[in-house]
Amino acid sequence: MFGNSSEPERESSIAKNLINMDTYNLFWGDDPTFINGKLRGFDLSCGLTDINVPVLVCAGLESFPGVIHTSTYQVGAFESEFVTFMNSGHFPMIEETTAFKLIVEDFHRRVEEAVENNLKDEANCDVLSETPGERIFSLQDSGRTLDLQVGDDFTVMLPSNPGAGYFWRVESFEEDVLRLISDPFYEEPKEAGSGYDVFGFRVVGSGSSPLVFSFGSSWDIVPIKSCSMLVQVEEYFVEPLIIHASDSGKTFIVGLNEPIEVVLESTVSSSLSWRIASTTPGIVRQPKESETRVFQDSSGLAKKIEQIYYFEGMNYGEATLEFAYGSPWDDVPPEKTFEATLIVTEPFKEVFIIQDSDNGRAIEIGTHHTLIIRLKKALATDSGWRISSMDTKFQLIQNPYEAKYSEVSYSVFHLRPTEFGESLLEFHYSEDASNDQPVGTFKIKIQTNETADRSRVPLQ
Repeated sequence: MFGNSSEPERESSIAKNLINMDTYNLFWGDDPTFINGKLRGFDLSCGLTDINVPVLVCAGLESFPGVIHTSTYQVGAFESEFVTFMNSGHFPMIEETTAFKLIVEDFHRRVEEAVENNLKDEANCDVLSETPGERIFSLQDSGRTLDLQVGDDFTVMLPSNPGAGYFWRVESFEEDVLRLISDPFYEEPKEAGSGYDVFGFRVVGSGSSPLVFSFGSSWDIVPIKSCSMLVQVEEYFVEPLIIHASDSGKTFIVGLNEPIEVVLESTVSSSLSWRIASTTPGIVRQPKESETRVFQDSSGLAKKIEQIYYFEGMNYGEATLEFAYGSPWDDVPPEKTFEATLIVTEPFKEVFIIQDSDNGRAIEIGTHHTLIIRLKKALATDSGWRISSMDTKFQLIQNPYEAKYSEVSYSVFHLRPTEFGESLLEFHYSEDASNDQPVGTFKIKIQTNETADRSRVPLQ
């Protein structure tokens, strides 16, 4: 019980504190090295993962049942710390009063600062989520139903500390409704401390999809905690775009998740047939298997055969569909080919946000669009992005400025097109205002048209 005390001193201390030994022995037992009372086998550790507040576990080096046993509670409790008092037994608050007071007060101070910072971070997330084109959800949204539309992009940011071996992972979602648009990554807003695991999604279809995350280590069989949301997307019907053999060589503009049917006719009296030669899997997908339709004449004989291939846009950009007509088992050149180009465009938005991942892309907009270009920068005041080349077809509608979202610093530019045509915007990054040598570049090509449709494709 008392780390540096002799057996008589311990018994004296117990007597002085009026501990009821009968009650003590009933629960703990009369063996000073082993629990043989009512508490033997009593284990509440399974409930540690339900504790969602910071925990400080204190133990004396000479305490019974021992530091190794007590430390298991720190491992099981999320957001917990463990402190060993080297000159104490079971009562460090009495045996090392000054050290105990300092450690507990420091723990309280850090917890309160973390709460304040989290509130600020949540406020930053709120500001970011109110920015046109940005939707950010956090751990506080667990259990919510998110009403979204096809084409919406959103981000889930969950507090994490991978340095301790724990991280968030996506457990499940419906791929017909949602798609991960980037690899999950860790972002640490502050110079020290924990940050967020960040997941980017795009709504690609109507219906509902549970979105489930789990938190734990790579060796945990059962996750420490979980976060789940339900994404609801309104059902809607879109007439399919039907492409025929006569459309070979043409380009079609479609929306995300818009159904596409490629209908190609085969000769009735021949063993030749159409097959897919190549597609662009990152932009389009086949939601179901191809079909063959046989049309008969009045006598019941086949007079026409159509092969139908089904596609839909799954990401924004340009895709090529190529087909070959020939024998499926003979290794000879095809008798004829078919090719069509699909441009999957994003829905209309008055404000379009361009970020670091758009470097090197081409974007089509209308003259009524406002561009917000937001590029990450270091925390140093003098560092930042600057415009190195801007076409006269664009104008700055306000002076560039720096902003912070979730404690991440950005250089922000607000631009608006003034006339039609193609423009190239270039930016360079320097570490201080007097340094003319750029350490990073960013460029984006913009085609300004009268229409509101636009698409992103890599620069040629």
